[in-house]
Amino acid sequence: MPNCDFGRPCDCIDCRTIYEHIKCPKCNFKNYVTVIRKAEYEVDRKGIGAYYFTIPTEPIKDLNCFKCGFLIKKVGYYSDVDNDANKREIEREERIKQGRICAECQQVEEMDFDARFGRVILKEKNGKNLCQKCYAEVIKNEIPDPSSDTEKYYFDEKELEWILEKIKISCEVCGKERWLNAENHWKKKCLKCYRENKK
Repeated sequence: MPNCDFGRPCDCIDCRTIYEHIKCPKCNFKNYVTVIRKAEYEVDRKGIGAYYFTIPTEPIKDLNCFKCGFLIKKVGYYSDVDNDANKREIEREERIKQGRICAECQQVEEMDFDARFGRVILKEKNGKNLCQKCYAEVIKNEIPDPSSDTEKYYFDEKELEWILEKIKISCEVCGKERWLNAENHWKKKCLKCYRENKK
């Protein structure tokens, strides 16, 4: 039940529209189309109303492949051809042909998006084109983890280096060992001894 209308059930065009692709049997191109679904408002036994969407089954349509023009017959119902998405798909194919694709995860340069790094940019390492994430993984494996019994490090994928995260320090009063965040290494007493010393 979409509820983009300030938390209420909604049947706006954005909620009803979905995107599908139809593969051309001749050139294997993914033709993207939009499907605007039908919306019906229903109320359940508790009196809560919601919109339920169904995809129209007719009219059954043919589709001309956006790339090669081949007539694909009886593909089913769709509302419109998504020309922008089809242009992006053609650009994606061209970039793959040019080798602008990560050798490890297959992400395409400037077409795909990573939540941490943003738009994918390739870097060359050991004769391979790698995205930022895969590149960082290679660097991480090349540099030994400096963690020890008293220090814990984490690998920063953006800075491409191991960063000190936690350090084990003994309380100067009771001698109890505890892990502290690296920025708190100045705390010489454990919490218990600190509180008792303040009294």
